[in-house]
Amino acid sequence: MLSFAARSGRFLWSGWAGLSGLCLFAALWQAGHEAYGSFILPAPDETIRATFTLLQNPRNLALVLETGKRALAGFLAALALGTLTGVIAGF
Repeated sequence: MLSFAARSGRFLWSGWAGLSGLCLFAALWQAGHEAYGSFILPAPDETIRATFTLLQNPRNLALVLETGKRALAGFLAALALGTLTGVIAGF
């Protein structure tokens, strides 16, 4: 049985994998921006700034939340249908 400190250390160390994946994604995004320009692939910092600018308007925030609800509903419907067809195929 691992001690609390060992488990905490392992948990914190595992965070580096996720952080390195995000950094790799950002680096590839920036490289794509530099290779193809802003017309094809805008820079990551431009995209983040534009996102925060759009979300400052309450109407846009409501649209984002509505889109999120629809995406969740679609995911749940696909989950239910996939589970049902998987159970039927298993029999």
